[in-house]
Parts: sequence; structure tokens; C-alpha cells
Amino acid sequence: MTTNHLITLAEAQEMTKRYAVRHEEILERTFKNKKILPQSETFDREALDRILLQVGCEKVRIYFGMDVNDMVKLLLVGVNTRDEDMISSADPVIMENGIRCPPTCTVISPFSK
Repeated sequence: MTTNHLITLAEAQEMTKRYAVRHEEILERTFKNKKILPQSETFDREALDRILLQVGCEKVRIYFGMDVNDMVKLLLVGVNTRDEDMISSADPVIMENGIRCPPTCTVISPFSK
């Protein structure tokens, strides 16, 4: 299963800002029964390769974001040798849309509940 994980810089900025503003509320009663926190997210190799194969990419940084439905999401960006996010190009490579568990929890893992 191949998933398109690529999102725009504007989408990533909106999601990380939303998370920053609302992260204190996540464990409060407002979100208690909404299951907004995933147990895990899975990203295709193609998405990771697209980040890591950028010229000058040395690492991957993971940010927390929140979508318009208040679901916490992971956003992945490349990091250069100066420890800077690689988002300054006209078409930055930012991945999101991981396969969330739940609801898609098909793998047996020692990390699973």
C-alpha cells in the first residue's frame, strides 16, 4: 500500500501551529474520549527515501501537528548538517498522512497494546 505522505509547507505550518496552541488541552476533558492521539503512524519507505535522498540531508526531524479534526499527526522533514529543517526550497519535502493506529493496527508488535 503506497500512501501519498507529501504535504505543503503551509499545511505543515498550520498543523504545527494548531498543535502548539492546543497541546495543553490534549489530556484535558475536552479531548479525553476523542482518541486524537495515535498509538503509532506508519510511513512508506518511498516517503522516507524522498526525505533522506535530498542533497545535504543528514537526519529526519519529526514534529507534532494537529489537523482540522483535532487529530494529532506526525510531520517529517529532512535536517541538514547545520541541524536546520530543509524547508527553504520552493518545493520543500514534508511528509504527513501516516497510516494511523488506530484504526489501522494490523501489525503484531511488542509496542502494541
